[in-house]
Amino acid sequence: NSGAEYAMVLPPSYFLAWASCRSDVIYSFYTKVADKSPIPVIIYNFPGVTQQMDTTQETIVKLATHPNIVGIKCTDGNVG
Repeated sequence: NSGAEYAMVLPPSYFLAWASCRSDVIYSFYTKVADKSPIPVIIYNFPGVTQQMDTTQETIVKLATHPNIVGIKCTDGNVG
């Protein structure tokens, strides 16, 4: 009801010790958020503010098939 057209979502980095290298955790998180969101979701990959959690390219490609995930913003310095 606030008028937002998109939701930009960071990965769940609070419990980094158990999730840091778990692409399945990141995939599951974004899938659940996108399934429940009434507005389109944009993945926000920003390792600098998520304890260096960096969403892999493979996970991003898989998430791109979700109909409610419409984009990604990368603030990671990796241009390759």
